[in-house]
Amino acid sequence: AQYGLGLLEQGLEAAIQAGLIPAQSARATAHLLLAVLGEAAMLLARGDGSAASKAEVRASLKRVLAGIAGRP
Repeated sequence: AQYGLGLLEQGLEAAIQAGLIPAQSARATAHLLLAVLGEAAMLLARGDGSAASKAEVRASLKRVLAGIAGRP
């Protein structure tokens, strides 16, 4: 639990308990977030390396994280 999925789940649980993000399933959210981060990395690795493609991935990640945080 000190690496990867377990660490992500622990971080989410701590953020929920601290009131930093809304109550939600830390386990499910950790699984989904890990998948999102992996796919973002694949997009960047296989992309053309342009600033535009990096900005697109960054913007999408920010929207996903904002959703987890309960922000519009």
